[in-house]
Amino acid sequence: MRTRRGFTLVEMLVVIGIFSLIGLISIRLLSQSMQVSDLVNQRAQTTIEIQRAMNILQRDIQQFQFRRIRDEYGDPKAALLVDRYDGLEFTRGGWSNPLGHMRSDLQRVRYYLNEDLLYREYWQSLDRPSEPQVVTQLLLSGISGFYVSIIDRNNGLHEFWPLDAELHRNISPVGLRLALDIERFGSFEWTFTLPERKTLRSNPNS
Repeated sequence: MRTRRGFTLVEMLVVIGIFSLIGLISIRLLSQSMQVSDLVNQRAQTTIEIQRAMNILQRDIQQFQFRRIRDEYGDPKAALLVDRYDGLEFTRGGWSNPLGHMRSDLQRVRYYLNEDLLYREYWQSLDRPSEPQVVTQLLLSGISGFYVSIIDRNNGLHEFWPLDAELHRNISPVGLRLALDIERFGSFEWTFTLPERKTLRSNPNS
């Protein structure tokens, strides 16, 4: 009768080593899969946030109105303002009023970058009182650059608006180009068409 021979110590160590290696590889693969999944989810969430912010901006721009305002000091401000440091500010229509408040359906909005945060703010009244009420909304985080350019009828680009009325009397805005530098995601660019001006005033850049 033949007796069964068990595993030697060396064989057991080899088997344990193989299983340990398989386990280590499996853990690393699982860890990498989870990291990839987290990255994909993060990118998807960021994409949703970018699309949401752009939808809000596009909605505002599509309802742009050539309506100047007066600030809290009583000084006139153009319907459209673009400044490299102060961002984008303009008047828009279509401000919904479901509660029937005594106010205009026009709204003054502003988009600007503060550190790495992109904000939208609007004023409760069009022509501002001495102590205006401002509502600030955070749109996007992780923004390293926010650039706005105005496109004129000759396809010229302007980083500031309005232009000097005396030097550029016949130049009016027809479009707006927006670029965002988003950390870890790169640069994005959009071009929006501004509504046509229905009535002409003495200052075409108002």
